[in-house]
Amino acid sequence: MTRRKVYITPTTHWDREWVMTKGQFQVRWVNLVDRLLDILDEHPDYRFLLDGQTVVLEDYLAIRPERRDKLSALMEQDRLVAGPWYVLGDQFLANGESMIRNLTVGMEQTRRMRGRPMEVGYVPDSFGSIASLPLILNGFGIRYATFGRGRPQWDGDFKNYEFRWQGPAGSNVVAANHGYSHGIFLSYPDIWTNIESESSLRPDPAAVMAVFLEEAAKQEEKAASSVLHFSVGIDHMEARKSLPGIVTYMNEHQDRYELVYGTPEDYLKAVEDEVPSLVAYSGEMRGSEELPMDLVGTLSSYMRLKQHNDRCERMLQRELEPLWTIASMTGAAAYPKGQLDYLWKLLLANHPHDSICGCSLDQVHKDMMNRYEEIEGTGDYLIKDGLQALTAVIDTSAGEPGSAALIVVNPMGSTSPSPVKGLVRVPFRFKHDAYEIVDDQGRVIPSRIRHVTDKNKDLESVYMTPEMLSKVSSKTATAEHPADQTFTVLDVDFIARDVQSSGYRTYWIRPVNRGAVGSPTLVSAREDGMANEMIDVRFFGQRHFRSDA
Repeated sequence: MTRRKVYITPTTHWDREWVMTKGQFQVRWVNLVDRLLDILDEHPDYRFLLDGQTVVLEDYLAIRPERRDKLSALMEQDRLVAGPWYVLGDQFLANGESMIRNLTVGMEQTRRMRGRPMEVGYVPDSFGSIASLPLILNGFGIRYATFGRGRPQWDGDFKNYEFRWQGPAGSNVVAANHGYSHGIFLSYPDIWTNIESESSLRPDPAAVMAVFLEEAAKQEEKAASSVLHFSVGIDHMEARKSLPGIVTYMNEHQDRYELVYGTPEDYLKAVEDEVPSLVAYSGEMRGSEELPMDLVGTLSSYMRLKQHNDRCERMLQRELEPLWTIASMTGAAAYPKGQLDYLWKLLLANHPHDSICGCSLDQVHKDMMNRYEEIEGTGDYLIKDGLQALTAVIDTSAGEPGSAALIVVNPMGSTSPSPVKGLVRVPFRFKHDAYEIVDDQGRVIPSRIRHVTDKNKDLESVYMTPEMLSKVSSKTATAEHPADQTFTVLDVDFIARDVQSSGYRTYWIRPVNRGAVGSPTLVSAREDGMANEMIDVRFFGQRHFRSDA
């Protein structure tokens, strides 16, 4: 009799922060990996899945840096399996580019550790999945996926765990809906009782096999092939030394199934080889009226987190990276890859489902806010550096004497009118009663410009952003301070037009003699409005009011 192959995946689902802080969970994680390494040493055929994410490698090596080579050797042997993700992020609250960077960072990190990223879109605990996930996965050469929540239906047409999930533009993956804990009984007979009791630490192999035979028979009813799979892990579960003995016992005491250690990738590849034409499904994994997803409402919880996340994604994707690409291509400065990679990791660290969804401890969300604020503060500073480097190589000699060049950079891939509003730093004293902006054709551009402050140039102020200069209480420059050793901060507000995509346009700010213009006077008042020499106000539509007074 040919045995059915059953892939056993020892793992844990590791929420990096949730009901404990990141630091508290890190203590548990280091202890977990320390004990796991002992099991791997004792059982050469044992393999362990690091929950499809690589940030946990960083967390362990931050405390145990001396064990990097040991981890790398196990990953090279495919016994310690990582990736493809950096973190198990939420798919609806992180945008598409963030998901791509999540995979990019996770796969690169696995390879740097001499491992091969697991080629499975592993989303065991996400609060639903987007319809375009197969497209994103295929872009990285990934042909498989496994998920827990959001299955749209169980019926006669869609009755198996395994199916072909079709995405946009002909993309597809072989997917399975097992979740991540359906084999937990193989290590923990009962997780809701004392897991440190003798019966839990050293379960009776015969009793475990009886449960296994029942569960395997149930799985056969919904399996699309002869291949079965059991994930032996649940939230923060440690690997148990008892599992290898139980696997050996079951292989020796029954002849229906052959249990082997393997990953979800091994399992899904075996399914595909046996049944190439699986039932197809297209769309999101968000549940249905008959099968509602069990976690809802996270889109509105801790709304500040979502707002800061949007700001940080836009800053990295639409401001920082394009700006520094332009600056580096012009030879103005080297691209700050290390700085931007660091900010990306900070952002991705906020994307796990229990983090960005706002369903963790208050302290966890405070820690997240600290990360967002670090991204925003550091990002603003890098924007300042990028603009200064770029403007230093732009020829502004066409400006008339006494004017200050104002260079507007468009980091986007399109050209459209855009508001320019904020503080700018002029590298010399430029204090006047009034200002105006002219473009490179000499045309006056409607604007509002206000003098904010004059500050000394010194060791600190040279490195400050305009916002920093405007707020610092010291360094105020007096009228006697040399003009070329003074910074002037202006508040500028105007609409920039026709700024080349991924390019720039130069404007000039020049002083206006307010005395020559004179104070505006009321020229006329009409039934439909009023006007003077500077502005014409008209009222459209009439309302008639009646008073009995």
